[in-house]
Amino acid sequence: MDQNDNRSGAAPALAAHSKDASAPGQTPASSVQPAPRPSTAESDVLEKVGGVANEAMNKVGDTASRLKDTMSEYGGRAAERASEYGGRAAEQASDYVHKQPLFALAVTALVCLMIGARLGRR
Repeated sequence: MDQNDNRSGAAPALAAHSKDASAPGQTPASSVQPAPRPSTAESDVLEKVGGVANEAMNKVGDTASRLKDTMSEYGGRAAERASEYGGRAAEQASDYVHKQPLFALAVTALVCLMIGARLGRR
């Protein structure tokens, strides 16, 4: 088969999009010039903006770190308080059961009866 035979297949489509198949002479794409380099003043402004942005990012990071530490501290305090209150409630319940054993037994029986009736309906 001849390499220049472009009558069938993908060759015509490839040739239409190939640089080799473009029209001779100047085209809009070939006349594009590279972007000019920024002047010294523009470069200085860009450098200052970059420095300010970097400083802002550092401050945001520091603030986020402090916020995380503060929230961890508050979470730890809340856990301690919950444990303390839970311990007190358990002590009070234990004291009440020792003072009123028949009432505690009746409440436990009633709760178990209600749970059993609820599960038995399923």
